[in-house]
Amino acid sequence: MTKPKFGMRALAEHYRECRRRYPGETLLIVFDIDGTLLMPGQVIDGAVGSDTRLPQPFPGALETLRWFQMQPNTDVALNSGRPEARRDETLRTMTLLGERHKVHFDNQRLAMNPYGLNQVVRSKCEALDRFRANGYRVVAMVDDQPQNAESMAQSDSCGDTLYLLAHRLFAGTRRPSDSSKMQPAPVVSGDGFTFDGLIEPSDVSRRVRLVCGQLETREELLTFFRSSIDWGRLAVCRGETGETELVGRFPEGPLSLETALAGINTALKSISIQLYGDCHLADSVHELLAWYGLSSSQLSFIVDKANAETVAYLKEKYPHACLQRTVPPDVYADGKNANDWLKSMQALGVSRLSVNWWDGEENQVAGRLLDQGWEVDIVGADDADSFLRAILLLPTSVTTKLVLSNWQEVSTAA
Repeated sequence: MTKPKFGMRALAEHYRECRRRYPGETLLIVFDIDGTLLMPGQVIDGAVGSDTRLPQPFPGALETLRWFQMQPNTDVALNSGRPEARRDETLRTMTLLGERHKVHFDNQRLAMNPYGLNQVVRSKCEALDRFRANGYRVVAMVDDQPQNAESMAQSDSCGDTLYLLAHRLFAGTRRPSDSSKMQPAPVVSGDGFTFDGLIEPSDVSRRVRLVCGQLETREELLTFFRSSIDWGRLAVCRGETGETELVGRFPEGPLSLETALAGINTALKSISIQLYGDCHLADSVHELLAWYGLSSSQLSFIVDKANAETVAYLKEKYPHACLQRTVPPDVYADGKNANDWLKSMQALGVSRLSVNWWDGEENQVAGRLLDQGWEVDIVGADDADSFLRAILLLPTSVTTKLVLSNWQEVSTAA
């Protein structure tokens, strides 16, 4: 017996089915605002001037909109029961909320209520009809009121729109008269704005480079070699015997970089190398990389611990390789210091900045750097939820050990 789908998984699968059935059409996912995207009791007072006065979105709500706006030929619309007189205020507030998550809103896809509080359903039904008349295929309408969802479903003459409540699924009681149309989804329980089934591994790998976080054991290296992930991160130092070794946990004895590179070369992998040493260590690493024939396109260097001489050496030997530097936490808080530090990184030849997901106030620092044109690597997003939220920013790369496991299974675990 097929396990019933619910919540975001039901929406995601319905969306993909609509994309398959209507490949040439623009798909539209429509959301109510209050109680659906924004938490109850957080009423907008009409004088929005700072983040502290903005309403609080439900966790995952704006990220869900972001994911749909990232898809080809797909738009997101708002269908609110708020009075038409609040249009400007609503658009301004939703725009401010959306900026952090790179979600955009506009007047053309914002439906307000021109009739009054007693005719919210009429307003919402007419809004859906207008969206369809404007050429959209309305895939889903998400609302928090059961009576609204049921009334919209009953008045829907198309039969292929999915009606979801913010915390449980509703698909109407009718069956479409045209047997060629999709059948309504079952009425089952939902779970709010989770990423369960919404983002698939193929969605991620097409958009963002995944890097296995620092490989510190032989088991992690072997798992990386067998995985579908192309990039891994190694830390390298000079061992007690003078040999170039990996930094990590190797109770059976040090693991040489040469041994690791042999496996990397055989598995056709690429590596990001953090050097714990000076120019002499960089020269030893260069000799090994040249021996195994790794090109600049297969390499990047993390220069957090490197001095200017070492950085200059790497730039000379690998002019097309990426040099990466971690943003210090104290830079986040001071705009002037941040600008000075960024200029110094440009002068040094650094092209990619690494931002810790938590030290960087989650996505704010990474988002600002991306807006300024920097390549950004996000680290520290080591649980499924933060990993998927980081992915939605579309950074250059995300470095995490989570990719050594099946993150999709982790994200759907109970």
